[in-house]
Amino acid sequence: MAMKIVTPRTLAKRYARCARNAAQSFIAGAANPRSGEPRDLKRAARKYAAAIERRKGAYARGFAPYREILARLELPPRGEKGSNANWERVRIVCEALHNEKLRRASLHVAR
Repeated sequence: MAMKIVTPRTLAKRYARCARNAAQSFIAGAANPRSGEPRDLKRAARKYAAAIERRKGAYARGFAPYREILARLELPPRGEKGSNANWERVRIVCEALHNEKLRRASLHVAR
């Protein structure tokens, strides 16, 4: 059974949305600190959001090789909650991603 993976475009949009939300949470925390003086970081947050928008394509390109690995995986069917079949699915995914990471690291060192 193949994994269902979102498109790179959807992934990039999700990345940008989550990063914007994180920026807003950071601003709220800075405005109401547990200790110290409140800080107004709205300008910094706008700059951060703009940088995220510029980089979301790079994020999608960087994740693309891993996305392709996940899309090609053939996984056993899901089991009941807590079953060993589910742990096997996790092992297959982790092993595939780890092998790709090692492959890419060896290419980087070889340069």
